[in-house]
Parts: sequence; structure tokens; C-alpha cells
Amino acid sequence: MRTTADDDMDDPVDRELRDLIAAQRHEAQAQERRHRYWLLRQAEESGTLHGVLADLADLRATVRVDTSVSTVVDAVVVEVGRDFVALVEPGGKRHVLAIAALTAVRRSTRTRPVTGDRPVDASTDLADVLRSVAPDHPEITAVLSDGTSVVGILQSVGGDVARLVADGGEAYVPMRAIVEVTIA
Repeated sequence: MRTTADDDMDDPVDRELRDLIAAQRHEAQAQERRHRYWLLRQAEESGTLHGVLADLADLRATVRVDTSVSTVVDAVVVEVGRDFVALVEPGGKRHVLAIAALTAVRRSTRTRPVTGDRPVDASTDLADVLRSVAPDHPEITAVLSDGTSVVGILQSVGGDVARLVADGGEAYVPMRAIVEVTIA
């Protein structure tokens, strides 16, 4: 074991060598921190909203999502498609939101940041999601881009329109007008 007294009697060359090794170790640690920072910054600068949403879906993260006309509070991201993100509230209520209408996505808990720096190969779109549930004729609420809502039983989905039985009649809703769909 070395003592301070031993250091005083060290050869000056040994002290210089120890000082040089310590300085190199310190420089290597600083370089590693700079490299990690640079990689994180590069990842963040390469991020996309689709990538962020996909990262959040992989984490099953709880988020609050604002759209141009509504807010979905405390729901888990479960799927990301070409033009939509699907969320499920703790009680099971499912929301499908048009990505083009998102104004903010906020995480409810503070954990490691996501960067969204990856390609997302999503071929399913909002119309596909509605087509997949239409045979069950669920009750849905479609929030539209003008802030109005159409509540009804989903009957079918065509190329660019959804047909609902609503208010004793039929409602034809253009897919491009849908901001959010809540599936009961």
C-alpha cells in the first residue's frame, strides 16, 4: 500500500508518469461523454413524429395527446400506422387519432427520452383500422376537423368515406375530416 510519505520519495519520472496516465484517463472519459452526447444529439436531430410514436408504442408509454380539436388524457400508445396512432385508456376505451391532427404528445411519466430516429414501416391506415372493426358494427364517436362529432354505429368504410347509422338516419363521413375516432 502506498502512503503520502512514499509519494514524497517517488522518483520524479514515476510522478510524471502517474500524472500523465491520470490526465489521459480524464481526457478519455471526457471524450466518451462528448461522443455519447453527439450520438444522442444526432439521433434527436434524425427523429420524426412517426419514429417517436413508434418508440412510445414499443415502451407502451402512457401519454397525453392534444389534437387540433380535442385532448386524449392518460392513454397508452399501442399502435402506429401510416396516418394514425392508436391509444387505449386504462378502462379500455380505444382512441384512433389522425397523426396530421396531432398538436402535442406529452409523456405522463419521466423516463428515458425517446428520439424517434428510426424508419417506421407502417402500411395500415385509419381507414384500414375502421374497416377491420366495421363487421362488428361498433358504436363510434368520430371527432371531425371542424370540432363537431358524429356518434353512431359504424356500418362500412369505403375508399375515402365511413358510413354510420346516426340520429335515426345515415351519416357519411369523409376520412380526411376525421381527427379522432373513439371506439366503444
